[in-house]
Amino acid sequence: MTMPLAVEWTNLHQILRSLYADMLPLCSDMMGIAKGLAGLGALFFIAYRVWKSLAAAEPIEVFPLLRPFVLGLCIMAFPTLVLGPLNGLLSATQIMMYICRALVVLLTIPFHESAHALVSHWLGDDTAVRAGRLSLNPMRHFDPLGALCMIAAGVGWAKPVGINPTRFKNPKRGMAVSAAAGPLSNFLLAYAAMLLYKVVYYACGGAAPQLVLDFLYVLISMNISLGVFNLIPVPPFDGSRIVLLFLPQKLYFQAMRYEKYIMGVVLLLVLSLIHISEPTRH
Repeated sequence: MTMPLAVEWTNLHQILRSLYADMLPLCSDMMGIAKGLAGLGALFFIAYRVWKSLAAAEPIEVFPLLRPFVLGLCIMAFPTLVLGPLNGLLSATQIMMYICRALVVLLTIPFHESAHALVSHWLGDDTAVRAGRLSLNPMRHFDPLGALCMIAAGVGWAKPVGINPTRFKNPKRGMAVSAAAGPLSNFLLAYAAMLLYKVVYYACGGAAPQLVLDFLYVLISMNISLGVFNLIPVPPFDGSRIVLLFLPQKLYFQAMRYEKYIMGVVLLLVLSLIHISEPTRH
């Protein structure tokens, strides 16, 4: 039986998926041994750390123990938790989606953060302007983890814009208005992209380049998502500074103490939003 030497690049992903499906049963025994060793290794390591802390009469630190637990869990459920998502995440459709999201991030982040800086400058605080945040250069606003979440899940965050509320005539109102400028810029950008989508679609008689429509669709959906996401009324999101206008200042600063924990919960929620389905367009 002869195998064809010429392989069409358009079918490369299907060839890799077929190879994966054929090889997985052949490696099942080896994977079973690896999963057993991983489970036992994680279990013994956690038990060692726990008993070591108990013997030294020290408090047990939970977070360092989560790393071997998660690593062992990923190895034990390798086909389900690792290979399954990777097959979807690395498909040609999803790679194109991530490229579109990355381009949208480069456009949206400076637009959002510059809106904060510009409005705060109009209200009398030039802290952000002096820090160089009134700029369309994405690198001035770039936060690696936040940008990665935007590309992977469609929502995320950027480097916070520094604002000095004491420079405002009315600090609470100034904080609320400058904070609202960010989500408002996202909604305006989404509206402009929606108009452009319609113009391109009808100008081409329904035969517009699909790549252009895909980019505009992602630009619309991500800006709406980011606008709503930033209106969450808890620190450190923009919505918390808007709510400050109607809440006692003491209550706001009490909530600020839990900012790190809130960000941890939000990060878990963002990770849960990561999906591998192709968006639908109408």
